[in-house]
Amino acid sequence: MESIEYHKTIRDLKVYGTPLDIKMLIAVIEEQLDDDWFRAHEEEEKFRWRLGKIQYIFIRAHREYRQGVAIALRVTEYGLNLFNLVPERTPLSIDEYNAIVADFFLRFIDPAALELELLTEISPDEICAKQGRQHRTLIVSC
Repeated sequence: MESIEYHKTIRDLKVYGTPLDIKMLIAVIEEQLDDDWFRAHEEEEKFRWRLGKIQYIFIRAHREYRQGVAIALRVTEYGLNLFNLVPERTPLSIDEYNAIVADFFLRFIDPAALELELLTEISPDEICAKQGRQHRTLIVSC
């Protein structure tokens, strides 16, 4: 019997839609943010001015029990993609990174996308490597 290896991997997330769909999605997400999260409009403008790319930045506030993080979502040809997750001070473990991405996705992105009837995709936190091939499972909301 062949052995199957599972490896931890960082999550990716995507939202499919037109530029107008994405603008509406970001507006709905911003309305849903709680006391832990806020949108960094000034940082987005600086980034847009410097690189000419549209990126949305959401920041989770620092608390005594956890460091703050910034999630950067970049507009792509198909919609929106997770571009970066930046911790405030110390590097995140793969599990911490994935937990933050999944939490933000489930609390804000997926409900907003469902309201707007946009297709979303979040990758698993593990991959299966068998005979040199990688098998991935995609979770797609309906």
